Amino acid sequence: MTQLRGLGLARCGLGLALCGLGLALCMAGLTACAGSARVPSSSSANTSAVVDAAAEASGPVIDAAAEAPAPAIAAASAETPAPAIDSASAAPSGGGLVELALPPKREPTVVSLPPDAGVQPVLVAAHGAGGRATTHCKLWRAIVGRRGFVVCPRGHRTHPHERSESVGYFYDGHPALGREIDQALVALQQRFGDRVDLRAPIFAGYSQGASMGSMVLPSHSARFARAVLMEGGFGQHQEWNIAASRRFHDHGGRRVMLACGRFKCLQLARKTAGYMRQGGLQTRVIYAEGAGHTYGGELHRRVKAAFRWLIEGDERWL
Repeated sequence: MTQLRGLGLARCGLGLALCGLGLALCMAGLTACAGSARVPSSSSANTSAVVDAAAEASGPVIDAAAEAPAPAIAAASAETPAPAIDSASAAPSGGGLVELALPPKREPTVVSLPPDAGVQPVLVAAHGAGGRATTHCKLWRAIVGRRGFVVCPRGHRTHPHERSESVGYFYDGHPALGREIDQALVALQQRFGDRVDLRAPIFAGYSQGASMGSMVLPSHSARFARAVLMEGGFGQHQEWNIAASRRFHDHGGRRVMLACGRFKCLQLARKTAGYMRQGGLQTRVIYAEGAGHTYGGELHRRVKAAFRWLIEGDERWL
């Protein structure tokens, strides 16, 4: 009897061992299944334009920042939740945003209307790649206050078939930006007539808008007198030399502000400012240490504080 019981227990143990082996094989099979079922990650990058990835996102960064809402002919993201703008410098009440229709196949230009009445000067603001005109119209309204029309060319959609309000825009080369500015200023004067003073306008650009704007300024028909180049147009793409600076001066240029949130930008901006001074332009370099590629936060505050220097001698903005 004892021997039979022992034999039975041995068989039971063998059965349990085989059961355990089966479970182990089952688990191994499930693991192999899970490994083979991994879904490859997808990429939604749009290669038709460099989207400034840092700035609009959440603070200092642009184009793509930014205007990822933030930057630049070079960053890689998208100007889209824009960096916060100082609440103390919120846009004054009164104006509002309107759109001006441009020739066929062009997106409408956005304009921030001046809260003050009467004849008003003009500032043209160009966003970064992946940015939006509405964001930069509000940004510059907060800086200039109650004076002036703020004209913001839109450019082309980064995703041509997307119609959502969050889609970003880019400029398809500096000649295209120059033509769009021409068309926008014509449309502005047609719409608002004698209220528009097109003499010696200001150009303001961020990231891609600044880089391409730098190539437009020396010969554009608007004859810009002053310019603010934020995190772009500071020399990274050799936009400026003594000859280009002299051409801008001879074409009506007087003052240029180079605004940086990155040390690399600061280094090149100082060198570019030297070329500009030799070409007859007055310059100022603004640096918000640690801000990054952006148009918001501390860089926005410093540009706003220096705006009086930029408009010195032009009482229309006071």
